[in-house]
Parts: sequence; C-alpha cells; structure tokens
Amino acid sequence: MPEPTTIKNPNEPASEKQKAFALTLGVDVPSGATKGSASQLISEALAKQKAAEQVESEAEAGDARALAIATLERSIAGQQALLDDLKGQP
Repeated sequence: MPEPTTIKNPNEPASEKQKAFALTLGVDVPSGATKGSASQLISEALAKQKAAEQVESEAEAGDARALAIATLERSIAGQQALLDDLKGQP
C-alpha cells in the first residue's frame, strides 16, 4: 500500500481539484471544508470503492452472498453520504 500523501496547508480551503475529484467518487465536499478534511473524505471514498470492487470481484466468481453484501455496502455508503450532508447543513 502506498504511503499516505502529506497535505500541504491542510487548514486552507479545499481546492477545486479536490472538490472535482471527490465528485467523481460520489462525494460532495461541504462548503467551508479544508484541504485536510477533503483529503480525508476522498481517502474514505477510495477505500469504500476498493472494498466494493473486491467484493464485486468475488461476486463475479459466482458468490451470490458476496453480491448481496456489495449491494448493501453501496446502499449504506450512499445513505451515509446523505446523512453526512444533512448533518453539515444548519
């Protein structure tokens, strides 16, 4: 596993590149997010994506249980993102 990247100026506002990349992962970076928090959101989304891909790979091998788990994980991830968005709003 590659070493984590050190974020320069983690307390500065999230960059447009971070926001755009996060959107490709299905993550909406909240208004006022810092580079550090955006990086954390991106890392979490990538980890979830990798886990889902692994489970889907197992499912493609004929494991129906793994397919059900992958479907549930995607659903839970979507619901978590919605909950996080709602918590961030006044």
